[in-house]
Amino acid sequence: MNQQQKSENEYIQQRRLNLEALREAGVDPFPVKFSYDITPSEIKEVFEKYTGQELEEMDKQVKCCGRILSKRIQDSAVYTRRQGRKTGLQTAEKD
Repeated sequence: MNQQQKSENEYIQQRRLNLEALREAGVDPFPVKFSYDITPSEIKEVFEKYTGQELEEMDKQVKCCGRILSKRIQDSAVYTRRQGRKTGLQTAEKD
């Protein structure tokens, strides 16, 4: 076994130990349910016809599903890129 394989095996073993520690602490590391209002595809379909100003005036809050691919914090805004089953989406959230 070479050094790279050994360090990969150690890494995997440590991840398994961390996973077991979470479970023993009562934390479900893979939660099954997430309640959401809208998917990324639906957001694009419903809101793409509005300008940024119109969206700000709406002050609409939604819970969106999708895998977060990146997150960037800049001043008081948070920008995220998320991927749904069919569509990607970039969001900007303000405090």
